[in-house]
Amino acid sequence: MCSPSPGKRRIDTDVIRLIESKHQVTLMSGLNEFMVKFAGPRESK
Repeated sequence: MCSPSPGKRRIDTDVIRLIESKHQVTLMSGLNEFMVKFAGPRESK
């Protein structure tokens, strides 16, 4: 079995960091398809 390519590993790491952060992350289809909700400044509407 081959290890994942460096690009794939980087994407997985970035997605996991987003999930662990304060951003709202919704996984659609594993780590390949997802939505991230970024909150704007508190002063904005």
